[in-house]
Amino acid sequence: MRRWNPTWTWVLVLIGMFAFPAQGQTADPSPNGGEDTSPPGEEVMRPTRRGLRLTPGLARAMAGAWAQERVWQGIDLTEEQERKVIEAAARRMLEIGHRNNGSGAAALEYLIEAMIATNGRFNAQISRELPDRIQPLVKSMRDFNDHIVEDVRPVLNEQQMEQFKARIEIEKRKVDRFERRLQNWREGRYQEGENPFDEFSVEEQIPGEPKLDPRLRDARRQAQWQMRQIGSWEWDRFLAGAAILFKFDDAQTAAGEALLAEYRKKADVIQTPEWKARVQKNRMLSHLQWQLGDVAVGPWRYRLDKEYAELTRPLKELTDQFYSGVLAIATPQQRAEAIDEVRRVATQHGLVVEEMDIGMLQALVQPAAQPASGG
Repeated sequence: MRRWNPTWTWVLVLIGMFAFPAQGQTADPSPNGGEDTSPPGEEVMRPTRRGLRLTPGLARAMAGAWAQERVWQGIDLTEEQERKVIEAAARRMLEIGHRNNGSGAAALEYLIEAMIATNGRFNAQISRELPDRIQPLVKSMRDFNDHIVEDVRPVLNEQQMEQFKARIEIEKRKVDRFERRLQNWREGRYQEGENPFDEFSVEEQIPGEPKLDPRLRDARRQAQWQMRQIGSWEWDRFLAGAAILFKFDDAQTAAGEALLAEYRKKADVIQTPEWKARVQKNRMLSHLQWQLGDVAVGPWRYRLDKEYAELTRPLKELTDQFYSGVLAIATPQQRAEAIDEVRRVATQHGLVVEEMDIGMLQALVQPAAQPASGG
């Protein structure tokens, strides 16, 4: 079985942002410009049909995913700089989304269908169709890479800027190689098992930066990834997802943004440079334990996990409070409609939704009860 490459996730995240129209625009997915006349079952493959839009919150969430995978490694940025880089990337995605007006939706649908149909192993038939079908997505990736450097220039100092430019140049070369592979396929030069998306997984040494042992590099990358899973970086995505699930109106969206700003200030008190350094060291050591082979590491692992739990408990408690606050923005009617929508989509895809499942969904979309004040 072909192992799923995590880089694919970020490729799909990035191109997915350019496949849907930005908020305030309308993309008509029906070829007749009116009612969707697709055969039964086909309509579910049209992500823009039901009004999915590239909102600022969703753009920030996707920009955060892009930055985490492509930017942060090896660049020492402050929390405020990281947020501004993400905001700049989100604005660029929104701008591209406005210009595309959903023109890449069909390309993204085709790509996802091809991945599912072939279990990630493209075949000769796909090789003949893929290059032309996904060209709009390639154009969007180039557009993003061509402009993001100037977008973040006001945020970074000279040294950081050089490091950032070096990383974007690597991304540009990956897109170049990706397009060359597509051109080979277009001309009939397909090799069994070939996957052009593998180019996005190729590691390149950045000039002027020390060459790390691959094990240490991977441990640091895993540590940074894990730190953001428990940090405030996931809050953007949660808020964006809740806004889509519950169909927040403008007032609710504004309330969610205000809540996010409030809780970020609280998180800044916890996520000091000293705290970050301790958590990163702890997680790196935890990941490096797998390089020790059959050495007994039980007591050491216990100590690391205990320290990690103590370091992250305040932030996890803050995360629970923020999530509950976001869920409280939704009205009872919106929560009920969200559950009904999940049931409808599941049934449409032939899934049986049991009463137990509905009970779990109801618990998930309800805000947690706050402890009573006083004695």
